[in-house]
Amino acid sequence: MVVLRGRLLYLIFDEDGALQKSYDLPAGSVLDADGGGWHSFLALEADPVLFEVKPGPYPVDSDKEFAPWAPEEFSAEAAVYMGNLLDR
Repeated sequence: MVVLRGRLLYLIFDEDGALQKSYDLPAGSVLDADGGGWHSFLALEADPVLFEVKPGPYPVDSDKEFAPWAPEEFSAEAAVYMGNLLDR
């Protein structure tokens, strides 16, 4: 993963959803992460751009898998959840 613009927080979770590690990634950061674990990104600056490379091929609609403990993407609960993560 390469942060092309802005600043991101990269979060790694265990199987139960507990936050294990976080990385502050300013523009120009490169991160080589192992696949298969639960992770997320939070924008720390407006309009970030991230280039992520994954092994594939993937069908267009199945490149994401959501953790069973995670709130639904773009929901009000997700906004609260992400806000709580930032507070940590």
